[in-house]
Amino acid sequence: MATHFGRLRVVDPASALVPGTAGPPTWVLYAAAAVAVLLGLPALRWILAQLARRPPTRRSPRSWPSCGSTRASTKPTPL
Repeated sequence: MATHFGRLRVVDPASALVPGTAGPPTWVLYAAAAVAVLLGLPALRWILAQLARRPPTRRSPRSWPSCGSTRASTKPTPL
């Protein structure tokens, strides 16, 4: 912003930020896709392994059969 408003004279404010507007070579796109696949497959495998290790769901207290009252073994102490 300082260069745009003329406070910093390191580069010309009218110059482009990148040297050109041409796209990258085709091999770069293929390499990026290959890296994405090589990183994505282990990540997907890890996510699926986490789902397989998920603990069983617990029943809610409302679905428990009535067992009478629950009593604490110790008295609560005042703070």
